[in-house]
Amino acid sequence: MNRIAADSLYAVSYRSAWGADPDGPLGHLLIRRLDDHQVVAETPARSEQEARALIAAAEADVRGPADVFESTYGIGADRAADPGPDVTRRDVLRVPGPEPERNRGERIATVDERLTVFPHARDVFVTDQRHLAQCLHPLVSIELSAVDSSLRGCVHLLSPVADLSEEAEAGSDGTTPNWLLFHVDENGLYRLRGNPDLLAEDSITHSSPAHPEAQNQFDATRARWERYGVLVWGETDDPTRQREGWGTDIAVVDLLGGDPGGGNWTAFPPPAGLTLDTDNAVPLLRLDRGRRPFTFVAATAGYPWRPEGADAILLFFEPYTRTAALTYDWN
Repeated sequence: MNRIAADSLYAVSYRSAWGADPDGPLGHLLIRRLDDHQVVAETPARSEQEARALIAAAEADVRGPADVFESTYGIGADRAADPGPDVTRRDVLRVPGPEPERNRGERIATVDERLTVFPHARDVFVTDQRHLAQCLHPLVSIELSAVDSSLRGCVHLLSPVADLSEEAEAGSDGTTPNWLLFHVDENGLYRLRGNPDLLAEDSITHSSPAHPEAQNQFDATRARWERYGVLVWGETDDPTRQREGWGTDIAVVDLLGGDPGGGNWTAFPPPAGLTLDTDNAVPLLRLDRGRRPFTFVAATAGYPWRPEGADAILLFFEPYTRTAALTYDWN
């Protein structure tokens, strides 16, 4: 009998305070349940050294047994994740035989001719929807031939200012919770399916400090990229400069091609006309019509680009209808 692994029940992330309180912590280590995304443990970090140590320890611990992980981080029985029906916390029955090996694709942390980092809005959105770059920050444009030699053109990873799992209008074609659909024209430009004004109204609130701050953070990351040629963490006092002592090995794209893997994004049904099959080891997104599969293009973390960005941004493409689908894991 094997003990259930903690990373099948919990996700570890770090949330920067971004100077919100000069006398407060630098940020917090967060532990969330995968089933309902609720924070079950939160640990403040008061220095960069402490933050690095917390993250490293938690990422190692979450790969161990769930009961040990819960004890270490003070997760009580009332807050622990449910491992499923008829499963005890210390022991879990597993299907005999090896688990299928996952295709982990390619990680890219440097300049790459197949990618364009911080593409201009005019190269991402059609002319009459170019304003969407204010609420959907363009991170990376990717040549489709990088994942499938038969495909031509490019698609784009976008980081929404708002948490789409809460903000998107349920039932709106193309902007259902946690999903965005785009038609990709012959020039590789996105046209949002559905009413783009719904997304803009939810995500762009100029009277609130949230939007200008998000834009400032994104602009500072772009300034660091232009200065150093890599993604790096920003200084608190001057976010356009690299934070001293923090590494430079941040992925521009965590996963190019390969398999998308699971995560809390699979808990959100895709928009009408699409089906997400999670019965197999690798989630599969399809069009209902003709059961045409999407190609998984890429995934990357949103928070190195902006502290409140998603834990993961996932991008799929269906060549027959030229549909790009974006979905998100949130911290």
